[in-house]
Parts: sequence; C-alpha cells; structure tokens
Amino acid sequence: MQSIKNSIANSTKQNHQQKTQFITEQRKADTRRKIMLGGLIIKAKLDYLYPEQAQIIYGLLLDCRNALQDKPELAKKWQLLGEDLSIPIKKK
Repeated sequence: MQSIKNSIANSTKQNHQQKTQFITEQRKADTRRKIMLGGLIIKAKLDYLYPEQAQIIYGLLLDCRNALQDKPELAKKWQLLGEDLSIPIKKK
C-alpha cells in the first residue's frame, strides 16, 4: 500500500515539474517574441518616440493594421521595404 502511495506522489510531482517547465518555456518564448518585436521598432528608428510619445507608435501600428485589412496588396510592398531585416524569420 505504501509503494502505491509513493508512486502516486512521485507521479504527481513529475506532472507538476512538467507543467512548471512547460510554463517556463512558454514565458521565455513570449519574452523573446516581445523583445524581437521591440527590436523592430528600434531597427525602424522609431524608438526615439518612447516613452513620451508611445501613442504615436501604437497609432501607427493600428493604422497599418487597418490599411492592410483594406488593401492586402500592401503586404508585398512592405515586405520589399523590409528586405534588409537582418534577423531570422521563422515560418509558422
């Protein structure tokens, strides 16, 4: 009986460790994603607007999102403009 309890306890502990590791990996991936996105603002030389005029950056991004929804062909134009980007891009 004691060995069954020990097995259950060990299994629960392993599950908790796996969950914790998964959450940690997800948080690291999210942090890396945010750093990469912030790097794009710096690469575009818009970081001088932060923090005093961060609303301009946000408004610019919202305007671009809306323009892209209205005119999907803009994606190709913007892709060509960004060809000099020197960071690896992962395909999903």
